Amino acid sequence: MKTREPRQKVLIRARLRGPDGWHDACILNISSRGMLLQVAEPPARGSYLEIRRGSHVMMARVVWAGGHRLGVRMQDLLCIDAIVGEPDSANPDAAVRIESCIERRATPRASADAHEQSRWRAHAYQFVWLVMIAASAAMLASARSNRRSRSRWPRYARRSHRASCP
Repeated sequence: MKTREPRQKVLIRARLRGPDGWHDACILNISSRGMLLQVAEPPARGSYLEIRRGSHVMMARVVWAGGHRLGVRMQDLLCIDAIVGEPDSANPDAAVRIESCIERRATPRASADAHEQSRWRAHAYQFVWLVMIAASAAMLASARSNRRSRSRWPRYARRSHRASCP
């Protein structure tokens, strides 16, 4: 059986981004390869998380979860002293700043009405294209049938008919 890495007991605030968004978290202990976290709603086992503590951004996978606690294994080795020594942000707007820097869109998403209008417009374009294709196919079929009907008469019959016309 593997020996456990030494863990350092701490009580550090952090932010956690899981499958369902950002949450506050508390780091209870830390080692070079993992952490014990306490959160209000722990994510499912196997979920990937982004943990932020000051200027540190760490990626982790949930190894176990129970109650309000979870254990995570880090993607990279951690420098414990740097994470523990990072000063706490005294600004209450720090969480808002973290979320705003994650937002990659220049403008927010369109509303549900705009989405429905876009869907309606797409259906209308699709209908127009289908009508145009059907009309083209009908014209092509009509042109072919006209060519066939002319060629049904033998040549001598067509010539004699033309000769009798003034």
